[in-house]
Amino acid sequence: MEVRHVVYEGLNALEMQNQSVRIVILPEWGGKIASLYDKRRGREWLNINRSFSFRLPTYDAIYVRDFDIGGFDECFPNIGAGPYPNWPWLGAMLPDHGEAGLLPARGELSWYLSIFLG
Repeated sequence: MEVRHVVYEGLNALEMQNQSVRIVILPEWGGKIASLYDKRRGREWLNINRSFSFRLPTYDAIYVRDFDIGGFDECFPNIGAGPYPNWPWLGAMLPDHGEAGLLPARGELSWYLSIFLG
């Protein structure tokens, strides 16, 4: 398996591939999976919405209206914007697509590798 830093649609990315699949991850975009390409079938499995430009979303944006380029997003701890429902953050406003999908991802690649590359 090969892992390398690349620029994908103008954004910093990690590209991981083996003989069967190529995955492109955007760490600065909450770990968004921007591409899941099946090299054996010559098929992109994730939808890319070309009516949006690839640019990092702002924290308070209406995600679907302004930044939904497709791919695979993390939405944690919520999907739509709204107040946090429980103590100790009761009432704190959460952004559309949750904090995890908008803040830079940090961590190990082992999760992605185990899920997608086996």
